[in-house]
Amino acid sequence: MELFYEQIKKILLTQREETLNALRAEDQEFTEAINSKDTSDPGDVASGDVDMQMIDLRRGQSSLALAKIEAALARLENGNYGICAKCGTMVDKERLLAVPEAALCINCQAKAERGRLN
Repeated sequence: MELFYEQIKKILLTQREETLNALRAEDQEFTEAINSKDTSDPGDVASGDVDMQMIDLRRGQSSLALAKIEAALARLENGNYGICAKCGTMVDKERLLAVPEAALCINCQAKAERGRLN
């Protein structure tokens, strides 16, 4: 089991680095979009606003992904990794390999998603 957790930790650390790089790129893209905004043309202003909203949306998604990765790394450190945060059962290894940041077992995840749809 220890080898499995080491494998997961490497995956999570790689994901964290990739996500941090994406956030840096999105921040730079956002700054460039602000600095290049031409306020003399209403069409350019509207287009620039849409671009900045899209960049901001991606930044939000990347920030959420980073928070999930950090939470998974914390669970690894405190010994709670692989235990469903809702029901306390063990999360399948296959699920953890597919979604290393998963905090819920597949059953609890499905119930949570159904609840969001209702």
